Amino acid sequence: MLSRFAKRIAAAFEVGTAPMERSARGAARLAFPGEVAVGSSGRKAKAAGRLAAGTVSLLLGASGALLGAGAAAADCGGGRDLLAELARADPQAHDGIMAAAAAEPNAEGVFWTVRRPGGATSWLMGSYHVPHPMIDPAPPGAVAALGAARVMLMEMSPEEMGRMGRLMAEDPTLVANLERPPLDQALGAEDFQAVAGAMQALGVPPERTAVMRPWIVHLSLATPPCAMSALADGAGTMDAGLAARAAALGLEVKGMETWETLLPVLQKDEWSAESLDSLVLSAREADAGRDMQSTSARLYREERVWPIWTYGLWRAEQSGRDAGAAELRAELFDARNRRFVEAALPELERGGAFVLAGALHLGGEQGMVRLLRERGFTVERAPLR
Repeated sequence: MLSRFAKRIAAAFEVGTAPMERSARGAARLAFPGEVAVGSSGRKAKAAGRLAAGTVSLLLGASGALLGAGAAAADCGGGRDLLAELARADPQAHDGIMAAAAAEPNAEGVFWTVRRPGGATSWLMGSYHVPHPMIDPAPPGAVAALGAARVMLMEMSPEEMGRMGRLMAEDPTLVANLERPPLDQALGAEDFQAVAGAMQALGVPPERTAVMRPWIVHLSLATPPCAMSALADGAGTMDAGLAARAAALGLEVKGMETWETLLPVLQKDEWSAESLDSLVLSAREADAGRDMQSTSARLYREERVWPIWTYGLWRAEQSGRDAGAAELRAELFDARNRRFVEAALPELERGGAFVLAGALHLGGEQGMVRLLRERGFTVERAPLR
């Protein structure tokens, strides 16, 4: 399950549900919804770019460490709080999850001021990436900070997010599995049936699922369908909304990573036993998306997001599948946190920078708060509301 964490960048990627077709010559092509097939003359990537916009930071702030696909709906409200239920059903397990979360450095807080001694103030904010009724997408603290900022940095710039459509248009093998046995053979009949069933609920026939690469199937199953409509439109997300607000204020909006640095993280070991195990677990838990989303949203609102991770660890352990959590954390969080800090340093040195990253990037041993303090910055928690 935990390898799914690395597969959340494209919650709006209907690319993951795009039809895989064969041309008359037998070559695979990928058709995006509402557009011509990639590989045809005059190929279009506009739809993919539109679907990509505003979604990359689903890698993974507070929003979706545990999400699966459920029934489509207008929003993700109304779900059960799974941690609260666990507290009643198994207090010892619940307490262990919460204690492990509390042990993470800087485990609480999603909004911080950053400054050099005597220098101008900057801000570091942890984002909640999926629209949810519990979450204010433009909290007062963030709005005030943007009003005083001179530049905004986010995980990936809007322009870079849109570029993914063009990349896939140029290289359909980013999504299509043309070199290995199909996914039904890699998983085996029973496990593939679970994956195909979950994908079919998203409108993807089993024969198409079979010829997709695992990382893009992960993305599709990680998408909370209750938020699909807003995400696909590039609207309603905190990240997109704050970036639009910054642009309206005349701020330059910069990215801290590119697809060239991110895609290898998403695709690494996608055919490994651990990754395939997590894919099957994603499918088997696909009906829990709304409940997972409500659980995560409540934790974010309380500004204590690390139980999202430690609860995910616990659920993976209960499944009996090897999710490769330590390796995932090193690749998805720790290494990327270091890249984010390096990219943000020049602007933070000047001050007046508003830095936005997924909320789980802030705390932890290799979190951005600690890394910035090691660089000599004073980082202090600030009120978001």
